[in-house]
Amino acid sequence: MCFRLSRRMRQELFVLFLYSFHNKFFSIAALLMYLITPIACLAQETTYRVSWSNEVLLPFSDLDYPDLAPDGQKIVFIKYNKLSPPELGQLWIADSKGLNSKVLYTEEDLNITNTPRWSPDGKKIIFLKGSNFELWEVKPDGTNARSILERKSEKFNPIFSIDSSKVILGMFGIDDPGIYRIDFLAHSQKLIFSTKTCKNLNSPFAISPDNKMLSLLDGQNLIIINSDNGSILSNKNLKTSLKGAESPIWAPNGRFIIVGNLLYVISTGEEETFLPDNVIRYKEEGKPDFVGPESMTISRDGKKIAFVLTKPDIKSYLAKIKIMDIVWK
Repeated sequence: MCFRLSRRMRQELFVLFLYSFHNKFFSIAALLMYLITPIACLAQETTYRVSWSNEVLLPFSDLDYPDLAPDGQKIVFIKYNKLSPPELGQLWIADSKGLNSKVLYTEEDLNITNTPRWSPDGKKIIFLKGSNFELWEVKPDGTNARSILERKSEKFNPIFSIDSSKVILGMFGIDDPGIYRIDFLAHSQKLIFSTKTCKNLNSPFAISPDNKMLSLLDGQNLIIINSDNGSILSNKNLKTSLKGAESPIWAPNGRFIIVGNLLYVISTGEEETFLPDNVIRYKEEGKPDFVGPESMTISRDGKKIAFVLTKPDIKSYLAKIKIMDIVWK
């Protein structure tokens, strides 16, 4: 079994080796442990890295809220109307090659439409609609669009449970603001985690692959909670810059959390770079660069990743969506 020494532990081991050598108590064990441990743990360390290929840029601008289908073959997103305020958008779908795109749902009253999410079985998509943030669902072919939760409160980031029978979402503007679980079969809802004590809850949350944990950001603090009872399992202040960090999503193996361009290793609390700058930058000749990543999403099978690239513009919200094949080494 391979264990992983932290950088500080390796430094201390090296100092111990030098000390024993200086005092003529040469420790072969210390030398071997210092030299072999990094090699023995190389396989584990390389799982922190990814490689990517087949980069696709969706042939639209003014995009946000991408979500990849469980098999990574399709993607839903919001396309904003340049002639309307930024919050007014249409729900679109396309394949992961950027082709066969079409509108799934248009809000005729020009109200807010955002945050689409696929069900784990790929049979339906939920999204938030209207000034009351009603929770709606629609099939991937655009049929059977209907309201499934009309409670008047500000909602954000609905996500499905593994069996597609429950939805977890944030609800605010009510007496008990927080993260709730909505069980449509039992016709019940339960407060999982109260956000009254959060000082700067600035991002959506994400559920772990095994459905047992939720991750969210409160300022620069990455909080991991039990998805059943809301108990805090970890509260880590991230020292790395959180530029572009909107949603702390989980890697498919459940061992890492991706926050913007940062990869957080759950078992050790270490932070590493996830994607290099050339991947999260799109250049247009003579114009400001599109940079990211924002609103990152990973397909449930872990084979595709998508994220938003943006650039500042005072007249319009300018954003593109990049999709890539990804391999976890």
